Amino acid sequence: MTAKDTYFACADLKNADGHMYDLDVFMSGPDKDHLAVTEVSVHKKDGKERYTWAQKGGVWKKEPSGE
Repeated sequence: MTAKDTYFACADLKNADGHMYDLDVFMSGPDKDHLAVTEVSVHKKDGKERYTWAQKGGVWKKEPSGE
């Protein structure tokens, strides 16, 4: 879980110029039938991580990747 009533999906996409993007999509809503996208983040470009995830107190949080 990232937060109450917040859901997460990840998608790997290849751009027309050949770059690979790992997108993190966050959605909020009371259930799967009533979700709205609240944030889209580029997690990785061509495999290079822009941030990482760490679990703190049962909740997942973004952290700098250190690269």
